[in-house]
Amino acid sequence: MVDDFDVVRRGVISLLREQTAWQVVGEASNGLEAVEKAAELKPDVVILDANLPQLSGWEAAPLIREAVPTCRIIFLSQHDGLYAIRQAARVGASGYVCKSDAGRELLKGIRAVLRQEEFFTGSSRSTGGQKEPDDKGQDPLSDKSEAGNIPKSAA
Repeated sequence: MVDDFDVVRRGVISLLREQTAWQVVGEASNGLEAVEKAAELKPDVVILDANLPQLSGWEAAPLIREAVPTCRIIFLSQHDGLYAIRQAARVGASGYVCKSDAGRELLKGIRAVLRQEEFFTGSSRSTGGQKEPDDKGQDPLSDKSEAGNIPKSAA
């Protein structure tokens, strides 16, 4: 479980620990730590926020997939829009759940990606008022000024 806010991590971990068939093997508060821990712990699933310090979730996802090719990644983020879903798919994620949907959708999403399926929450299918990057590369989901800083290693 990777999120820079401790209260979010703790809440999700608490939800996951209620599932007796699953084991939480690690947590991280930034993208760099997420990549390092994934390489060490080899989890089946990583739940990853998009906006993280040191290395964004968008940047960390392909590095996690490279280190642990069998790992499935689900983004759990505040962004609710088509651009976020497309970006998640571009960087190799198997799923995307908006934080506002997490209570009712996250466990379903984890089960789906463990079955080798893709999973996206219903409200994340809307555009959420967000725009695709403009021709100058502006990314509406990041504090970075250039969308070119976001890896595009997955189609």
